[in-house]
Amino acid sequence: MIMSAKLKAVATGILFLIISLFLYFTVRFKYIERDYIRGLISTTNNIVRAYGTFAKRTAVGKRKQATRFLPEYMRYIQKRYNNIALLAITDKSHSVRLSSKNDRFIRSADLYEDILRDFTQNRFNISRNKPYIVRYYKEKTGTAEIKFYIFLSQVGRYRLLTVYPYHLGTMIIIRTALELSLILILSLIFSVMVYMISGRSADKGNGSAPTGLAEAVRNHFADIRRTHGVSRVSLYIRTGEAGLVKTMELKGRRFAVVSPLRADIIDTNNEAGDELQHASLLVLDKGRRLLFPLIYNDVFLGAVIISAWKPIRGNEIDDIRSGTGRIAKIVFESSETLIRCTRKNSHNFVDI
Repeated sequence: MIMSAKLKAVATGILFLIISLFLYFTVRFKYIERDYIRGLISTTNNIVRAYGTFAKRTAVGKRKQATRFLPEYMRYIQKRYNNIALLAITDKSHSVRLSSKNDRFIRSADLYEDILRDFTQNRFNISRNKPYIVRYYKEKTGTAEIKFYIFLSQVGRYRLLTVYPYHLGTMIIIRTALELSLILILSLIFSVMVYMISGRSADKGNGSAPTGLAEAVRNHFADIRRTHGVSRVSLYIRTGEAGLVKTMELKGRRFAVVSPLRADIIDTNNEAGDELQHASLLVLDKGRRLLFPLIYNDVFLGAVIISAWKPIRGNEIDDIRSGTGRIAKIVFESSETLIRCTRKNSHNFVDI
């Protein structure tokens, strides 16, 4: 089964889209998470620096008074960064001094207590080389696990726990949407390119006249144009139906094999068609347009239509008729291939 150009383009576009999406979600998503983690590291560093700012501004030289700014510091962090699931501060004995959670990410008290318990029991193995760990927790037994990124930082004489959910920010979501849109657009462009290439291939391979025949006809047409100064010479082939299909044409110095997908058809189911089939020459436009019937071995094969800037008469007509007789022989010898080619999708009817 031969696929049409349109079906081939659609199938290729869908395949390109599937492969692109697969590669995107298996490869690109790793980089999306990496960028997200880089953003979390930057946020955590800002939180640690903010502690130093609060400590310098609030402390008055007495160590025991330095803890007065911790509630204010926590409120500032909660207001400034809304992507934090849990924030907690412990002293050297791992006792929780202050903590808070974001109900948008941590809904149950059990989950909140589980994370704090692991924190106070020093279960988070974090080093300078890897300032965070990934942990999975459940809100309740039987529910799906939730992914968290956990950071531990030293702030003054305290330890700071910062917990982030696996929650892509607005900018990352927008960028991902744009990237997916770009993939879709590229798939459409790729489909259009395949359609255009397939259409051209179909034009060249599924209905074009044989190369040898085209070369012979081109040479004869060139002789007619050069000798008689005509503007256009066209070959129309009978398809076996009541019509002649344009197959080849010389216009000026440009010769073209006409695709059957775009070819014109002359209706011969009329008086003019009867005249051609009976070997009559048709002279139109005061001799500026002539239709020479192609007949060989009493078989009507088609017609050669000649257009000129000035009327063609007398000896010129006889000379052209002789040339079209040689074309008729060539067409007759290739008639089976030509008729099979010209029967495909030709439907642009024109009048004689």
